[in-house]
Amino acid sequence: MYDLRHVHPLQYTLTLDATPIHAARDVPIHVGFSSHTFTKECVLADAHAAYSSPNDHRHFCPDRYGHSKRLHAIVKNLKGRNCYFNQSRPNYLVAEIAGVPQDFEYWVFFKLKPAGKNPQSPSAVVMMVESAYVGKVTSPPYGVKPRKISFSTLVGMVVLGKSPKR
Repeated sequence: MYDLRHVHPLQYTLTLDATPIHAARDVPIHVGFSSHTFTKECVLADAHAAYSSPNDHRHFCPDRYGHSKRLHAIVKNLKGRNCYFNQSRPNYLVAEIAGVPQDFEYWVFFKLKPAGKNPQSPSAVVMMVESAYVGKVTSPPYGVKPRKISFSTLVGMVVLGKSPKR
């Protein structure tokens, strides 16, 4: 039996530093984790019903599960880190190199959206960690010429009701 408490939702506060036009601000970040952080794609015959949908067959992956135990620490320590625009999907990712073999990275894919009733002035930010897995640095999802943006900038844009140019 595997303990999945480490992929239960969490909340923390990110302090956005003051800029020339914006005051410093504490932003609550509500984080959720998809089953893609500890499962992998499979054929229908091997699919686990709790982790699969009709068009997305998944089963438990011990390797992804092991790495997923690091997700809380990764997402809570994104301030000041660069994130990358994913070339194939409308989300972002952060590449973590610690704890993986040489020439590999642990890619954590996520989306951000405003929380609260008014998306132009959200009370918090929702971060959904959509997937996470180890991949080769020779074929990164952020492309050969990565477009990077700081996590704090991404959160600040969500708070202001703006979207970064892709």
